[in-house]
Amino acid sequence: MANTLSPQLTHDVLAFLKVSPASPTRALLDSLIAAYGRAVPWESASRIARRSQRSTSSDCPRLSEEFWNEAMRFGTGGTCFESNYAFMALLGSLGTLMCKHKLMS
Repeated sequence: MANTLSPQLTHDVLAFLKVSPASPTRALLDSLIAAYGRAVPWESASRIARRSQRSTSSDCPRLSEEFWNEAMRFGTGGTCFESNYAFMALLGSLGTLMCKHKLMS
């Protein structure tokens, strides 16, 4: 299964980050990275809280949809794994992964 967000969640995340939808360019990527750094904290408290509510470690990861919904609702962030996976889902939903060669050239 692809790590992408639904069109509605993508729209909501962009609004949360205060980034306007645009064609995938280096400028969009720069805007997303800057906005992400301002809006989504690196933290492990939500992970610790989730672990205390689960009986097995395999039930602990927060995948992209849950990560973004909790970030927008509660102001949480996550650890590097969750955070990077959620950001990658956003990029995939915007099509930026499909043209990474253009962004990096």
